[in-house]
Amino acid sequence: MLRRRKLSSNGNDFVFHTRTGAPNGTQDIHRALRRVREWADLDEELVPHALRKSAVTAVADALGIEGAAQFAGHKRSRVTEQYYAKRAVQAPDTFQVLGALQRSRTGSEVVGIDAKRAER
Repeated sequence: MLRRRKLSSNGNDFVFHTRTGAPNGTQDIHRALRRVREWADLDEELVPHALRKSAVTAVADALGIEGAAQFAGHKRSRVTEQYYAKRAVQAPDTFQVLGALQRSRTGSEVVGIDAKRAER
């Protein structure tokens, strides 16, 4: 898609540009995204910066923080890590362990504690 737009731009250096050939300004991007949000009935929190953060995070997950910093145009990866690429918090799957605890007890201590609280 980007290649097609570039080829059809009649030699313009910008892939996305105004009718006069000038680069899009931030107001143009916000206006276009606002129209898309209204058309698609999307949340108003979907703004260009949120999309940028999502893209940088996806690149960081795939290529590492240094690659994401280069992608975002940051000189230091510390900025990328601190403000853009949010690490997903992943915990181990504890379903089996906790399920075994539940099956091994005939009278759960938690239920016993709750029953004592109910008696008060």
